[in-house]
Amino acid sequence: MTPEKIGSAIRAYEPDDATAWDDLVERSVNGTILHTRKFLAYHGDRFLDRSLLVTNSRGRAVGVFPAAEDPAERAVVASHPGLTYGGLVHDGSLCGAAAIRVLGEIADEYRALGYKRLRYKATPYIYWSAPAADELYALFRLGAVRSGCDLAAVIDVAARGRERADRRRARKQADAAGVRVEEGWQNVAAFWRILEMNLAQRHGASPTHSLAEIECLHARFPRDITLVAAKVGDASLAGACTSRQAGPCTSNTRRPQRKVGPCIAPTSLSTGASPLPRTGAAGTSLSERVPSAAASS
Repeated sequence: MTPEKIGSAIRAYEPDDATAWDDLVERSVNGTILHTRKFLAYHGDRFLDRSLLVTNSRGRAVGVFPAAEDPAERAVVASHPGLTYGGLVHDGSLCGAAAIRVLGEIADEYRALGYKRLRYKATPYIYWSAPAADELYALFRLGAVRSGCDLAAVIDVAARGRERADRRRARKQADAAGVRVEEGWQNVAAFWRILEMNLAQRHGASPTHSLAEIECLHARFPRDITLVAAKVGDASLAGACTSRQAGPCTSNTRRPQRKVGPCIAPTSLSTGASPLPRTGAAGTSLSERVPSAAASS
């Protein structure tokens, strides 16, 4: 049976679906830790959840759609207002005509709930285990209007190119000053104070997550969220907090391994919305990220 012929049903997510949801994300072609209920649950009651589950004719989950009502625009449902990206996560069966049909039915579900617009933030293809653009094509066919496009810096750490001369000099200066690199979550409080100070002084901004929130997320994903600090003696001077997200560049053990190295791919939130379409008619809103080659660092 071809993917286009596979029957499926769409229904609202229920708390009892959490295990099936996370199992689907684990075996999906495009899911990351951000799509899991374990990650989404840290938001608590901040958002009115409007997530959907896509099941096949046997009742097994073949796709999930993390979504919530936009707190700033009650007539808008977004996938997802609390995530950098969202979109339709599936096991590889929702491609071609099936993607068009399922996304059209998702739009119908939200229209029936009274929403006027759907904001769709696509998962960057670097996280896909089998890069594809079926969802983007489906949204185009449904009349989606691009409302934002962000640039992401992507570094393939297995083939990062030659180190720049200024970076080599900086590393030698750091070595001479006794700076050492230490990996471990025990430095998070000191690092977060540095992060908060730098963002406030340079940009008048705050971190996306508070210290309490990042502690909560690390407790849920201790192997995936890590911290590296630069220290002199016992004093933390700098650091980087990273999250590991599966895909063609960072595959987990249950996905087919690809002969490419891990990637660091920071992304940013995008905004914007356009009218919610009827199936096959003009359109949803679409935001996506376009990765760019990053200078060796």
